[in-house]
Amino acid sequence: MSKKLVKDLENIIESGLNSVVLPYTKGNSIRIKNVIVRKSSHGYLIFDSETNKSLAKTFCKTSAVAIAKNYAEGKNIIASALQYDKIIEKNYNDAIFYRNILKNPSNPMAESRIARLEIAMDKTRFAKDHLDEFIFGS
Repeated sequence: MSKKLVKDLENIIESGLNSVVLPYTKGNSIRIKNVIVRKSSHGYLIFDSETNKSLAKTFCKTSAVAIAKNYAEGKNIIASALQYDKIIEKNYNDAIFYRNILKNPSNPMAESRIARLEIAMDKTRFAKDHLDEFIFGS
């Protein structure tokens, strides 16, 4: 009787887990159901392991995980996520540029660069918050 109960419990757990999307890491990749996210030298690559098809390439990990999670759930948010990813990439690069200019304290344009740095950081946060909504829901 105890073997039957253990088997029934395993079946209940397995059936419940099939409906839940759980990410896990394996080697240098993140796997969410049949979707794989791998870090490359130019960002993150997202693949569907069932069809062996490349889904997208992103700049940041948050975009890649958002695409992978939603694709595994049957939702296609690739275009929206890539738009937010481009916002993050552009403003991240801008922030690095402005930060490097501000390292020279005698720069006459320092005040305007500080303002532009803050704008770039705000735009990056805005895009990341939207990507987080794709991952964690609203």
